[in-house]
Amino acid sequence: MNAIQDALSWLQIVGRDALRRKTVRSLLIVIGVVVTGSGFILALVDPGIHSPLAGIWYSLVTLAHVGYGDIVATSFIGRVISALLILFGIGLFALAAGIFASILVVHDLRGQPHEEGLVEDDHETAERKILLELKALNEKIHRLEAELSNSTRRASKK
Repeated sequence: MNAIQDALSWLQIVGRDALRRKTVRSLLIVIGVVVTGSGFILALVDPGIHSPLAGIWYSLVTLAHVGYGDIVATSFIGRVISALLILFGIGLFALAAGIFASILVVHDLRGQPHEEGLVEDDHETAERKILLELKALNEKIHRLEAELSNSTRRASKK
């Protein structure tokens, strides 16, 4: 029973991390817009799809590659839109797999990233921190080079 609780806790942490990412939220918005928009368009152009809700259902089923067959596009334009939905669905699944794989890798490498504050929510903030660190390292290198140059000059004068 403890393993189930650990798994649920882990899923909750990873899910919370996923929803904090802008890419996941953007992906969900894009899916919603595509499903809704194509559903309405299909309801307008295809006689086999009788209402916008049926079009949204058909778009969702097509995008997810389920293909129940309860609603079918019958016109040429409806089938072209369906083909585009299928290709878009393949791309979305690949994109979603990459996003969630990166979440899992970060979680696996660093433990519970958001609870420990180890992962930046904002890429610009992370980049700014990296640039500041590089600037500090560059200044240290220049100071060390100057000290080395001064000590070399002093040693050569003796």
